Amino acid sequence: MNSNEKDSLSRENDMLDTIIREVAVRHGISVSRDDPILMTYTINRQVMESAIGLQKMILNDHLNNLRTLSEELQDKAAGRLEQTMREATHSICLAFEQEAKRLFSLQRMENEMAARRMMEEYRHLQRFSSISLLVSVLGFATALAVLWYTS
Repeated sequence: MNSNEKDSLSRENDMLDTIIREVAVRHGISVSRDDPILMTYTINRQVMESAIGLQKMILNDHLNNLRTLSEELQDKAAGRLEQTMREATHSICLAFEQEAKRLFSLQRMENEMAARRMMEEYRHLQRFSSISLLVSVLGFATALAVLWYTS
């Protein structure tokens, strides 16, 4: 018999002694080590330990399944988040592009209006200078005519 078996047997004896004392204290009945009720207790304890082992296995299986499911859900959520971020980024880029086009169009229209105003002003000044030149030529001609008539 190795030391593990000796320790196990010693623990079982200690447990049986504890049970014998507890039955005596609670129920006032003396139970000996060869009483069949202790055999029932031992069988019950073995069944309970086996059930605990099975429950631990089932619980570990469920825990592993939950972890796997959790990882799959995290992966799906990450994929959806990435897709949503790509779509949002694309939408934002399109909105920026449209706004830039709108602003460039407005700037172009303002530039065209400013160029039209400058051309109108230029034409106005050109007419004014043409009229001024004509008035100057007429004034010069008049001065020459007056000089010619008076001389």
